[in-house]
Amino acid sequence: MEEYRKEYREKQKESLRPENKKRFREQFVGIADIIIKPRSVNMKEFGGDEQEMHCAVENLYANNRLAFNPTIRYPPRVIDNHGKDFVLNTRGIYYFNNFQPELVTVNRKVWVPSFEGIDWEDPREWNRRKRARIVMEHSIDNETRHKSEYAWEADAWADVFNQMRNDPCLEVDKHEYFTEMPKTHPVLCTLTGESTVVTRIPDATFGLATFSDSASGSPVHTDELSRERLTRLLLYQKCGLLGDPKWGETDLVFPFAVYEAKGWSGDCREARRQACQGGACYLDMLDNLARTPGPVGSTKVYQTKTSHQYQVFALTSFGAHWHLLVGYRRPRQEEEYAGTEGLSRTVYVRNFCVSSAYHCEIIKLTTFIQIFQRVWSARVTNERAAWELLSLVDQIHLWAITEFRTFVTEHLKPWHKFCDENYFFDWRSIYDVKPEFKKIRTFSKDKDLPMPSWVTLLNDPIQRKVQARAQNSLAEEFRKVFQLDGKGTYKFEPSWVCSLGQCSSSKGKYTPEAYLDHFRDLHHYSEDDLVELEEIIYEIDGMWVKQRLREGLGGGRDGCTGKSKRYFVEEERLDDSSSNSSSGCIPGPSKRVRLA
Repeated sequence: MEEYRKEYREKQKESLRPENKKRFREQFVGIADIIIKPRSVNMKEFGGDEQEMHCAVENLYANNRLAFNPTIRYPPRVIDNHGKDFVLNTRGIYYFNNFQPELVTVNRKVWVPSFEGIDWEDPREWNRRKRARIVMEHSIDNETRHKSEYAWEADAWADVFNQMRNDPCLEVDKHEYFTEMPKTHPVLCTLTGESTVVTRIPDATFGLATFSDSASGSPVHTDELSRERLTRLLLYQKCGLLGDPKWGETDLVFPFAVYEAKGWSGDCREARRQACQGGACYLDMLDNLARTPGPVGSTKVYQTKTSHQYQVFALTSFGAHWHLLVGYRRPRQEEEYAGTEGLSRTVYVRNFCVSSAYHCEIIKLTTFIQIFQRVWSARVTNERAAWELLSLVDQIHLWAITEFRTFVTEHLKPWHKFCDENYFFDWRSIYDVKPEFKKIRTFSKDKDLPMPSWVTLLNDPIQRKVQARAQNSLAEEFRKVFQLDGKGTYKFEPSWVCSLGQCSSSKGKYTPEAYLDHFRDLHHYSEDDLVELEEIIYEIDGMWVKQRLREGLGGGRDGCTGKSKRYFVEEERLDDSSSNSSSGCIPGPSKRVRLA
């Protein structure tokens, strides 16, 4: 950037020389754009009235709404003032300072909270107005005492978000998210084709709560949001569905809102940029959920005709000045430089209380954008403005636990169905999960489970943590299918019978582990023979379990018990002459398996 500044100054000096002025006038075409730097707002020393303060903050918040034009080579001063917003535009994130219905395209609907049908003088609003007075009093106190950003954030948690915080259907936390951030050119502001994984921690993230299997008795429990099942979707190589923005976790899933706070010493534009980037990440997660099951990054279609109608909300506060944005994802259009090299394909737009976001992928503009539009903004230093804020937040709360939660659970069902039908049987017995499980031991003790592609973007310590979680999850699945627990899973009774020599007259039945130990200790099978026998045993067991699942006769989550079957392994000994005499091992058997 410094080299560009120096180069630009030299060109300016060159153009101002007397001998070049005439040539400059002849080449002059016209004024492309007039860019005005917004005035900074010092809340401590601002001398205007409330209306003037509101207008000043709005102008600064929108940063003059200058959209990036990739065909223009901007001077250094413009990049200094607007470069951060240009970078967001390049990545597909756009902010509009008012709601524009024409931005909502491709036959989609965007739900926006409103004051229609709500009268703040209605007696039924008494409780909300009581809460509004608390919001107002705390805002005035924070401004009077010039309190830090922490005080504003703490009051927002206690006064504005407390009802969502206490809802068992929702999870609200200062929750980090991971995202793959495309790198941009410092001068051109276009994508370089490289990217890096970054971690961000919004001041508040609002998502759906997950449940353990032991909490199945809860009235708000739903099987689609089971933590164990979501873990399988997350770690299964053929899914890799990221529900929690903190990759590798399943505590807060599919966020629908994000909040960023700034005190008077902060920058309201930074709050908007941070909130929009978080919202864009959450829109990407919802887009993947809404599509048919498949690996991360693969081409997938939407599950239904309305699956693309998902959205998120972004809230910011700059002192007592609040903004509510709505964000959604849609195709990038020609006027947004669709197909231009160096821009992303996806766009996220965010507007005043309704936002639109454009999300761009690497190298060229992606097919989709994400838009954020403003729905509402005000200074909550009076009861009416504070009441409006609470009314809008309460409507989002109701929408989240009804429409949004239903959208997520309905779109999770095909993912769970796909995983239930393939997860266990894809592993068979070729990977080492836990040393104590002999039935799933492998040829290589050091080999890791194959992971979804997003795991490779993490650093080594986190990758090891995710690998361990995957192994534990698979071990638990084996435990559920094969071990005796009496309810909710297969009751797999001992069913293997030895018919070699004197054992043919025995009525003893063995579990797979005991059966292998029997051949090792009594019949002195070599390790190579045991490995071969083990493969046969678990291939047949897996085929039988899969058949039971298809018939709906057991396992899964229906609590049915499988009927045991008896398997026999018969052996025909090879002649000693056909064996390798130098090995010192008993000649291996050829095995025929028959089912009784």
